[in-house]
Amino acid sequence: SPLGWRVVVRQPEATVIRDVRALQHVIVVAAGVSGIVLLLLVWFGANRVSRPLARLTDVAHRIERGEEDVVFDARFGSEELRRLASALQGMFATLRHQKDALAESNRDLEAKVATRTAELQRLNTELDQLARTDALTGVPNRLKSNERLHEEFARFRRGHEPYVVLMLDIDFFKKINDTHGHATGDVVLQQVARTLRNNLRDIDFVSRTGGEEFMVILPLTRLAHGVRVAEKLRHAVASTAIDPVGTVTVSIGVQEVAPHDASPEQAMHDADQMLYLAKHAGRNQVKPQLPSPTA
Repeated sequence: SPLGWRVVVRQPEATVIRDVRALQHVIVVAAGVSGIVLLLLVWFGANRVSRPLARLTDVAHRIERGEEDVVFDARFGSEELRRLASALQGMFATLRHQKDALAESNRDLEAKVATRTAELQRLNTELDQLARTDALTGVPNRLKSNERLHEEFARFRRGHEPYVVLMLDIDFFKKINDTHGHATGDVVLQQVARTLRNNLRDIDFVSRTGGEEFMVILPLTRLAHGVRVAEKLRHAVASTAIDPVGTVTVSIGVQEVAPHDASPEQAMHDADQMLYLAKHAGRNQVKPQLPSPTA
């Protein structure tokens, strides 16, 4: 007041403190409620971020394990998470496309490899056959003859299955080449090879071992029957006309494999010695000769 007076009102302390404490209680309650509301807001916001991230993490792990039935959940709260999910889905689609393309490429490559392998095997078979076939006559060559001799010798040692080796030589073949030319000589070789094949069994083996020389192997055959087969072959060749030569003859040496033979080539060597005797005895004959029925 202008007079500088003051009014002093005395109140009990308990009355004044009661109002202050009431205000403190209100403040504490309001602060607690505000804290709880704040925590709920933080929890809700965290869930909106962490749960989608957990789902994306699980999807990423499934992709890492190579699973293909991955389904992307598009329910994301924020635009950033939706973009992240979309990018992850695009990456998964690209990886699956690349995997499918790689698998298709592998299938094509495997098919090509299988085709090339089959073709290579076929060519190797043809090459192996060519390496063992006489190009002029079409019968096996010396390499195949040696292999067959070893096979027959192994069977003989294992099961005592006899076989006979015939060595044949066309008589006066050089004269044929000198008189009619090598082209005619080739025709003679082809015709002789054809005649030998046509007069042998399916299990018999005939080959050209060099020049005008042929070898015949007769499995499951003893010497006497082998000599008769040799005579049959000699007669078949001599009775076949070959233009312009006319007829040709062959000399034949015959030998049966023996238990004391030290190698597969021994019977062939012995048959070759018999051929040498047939040549020097006048040609167009078989050695050894069977005894005459009247003898």
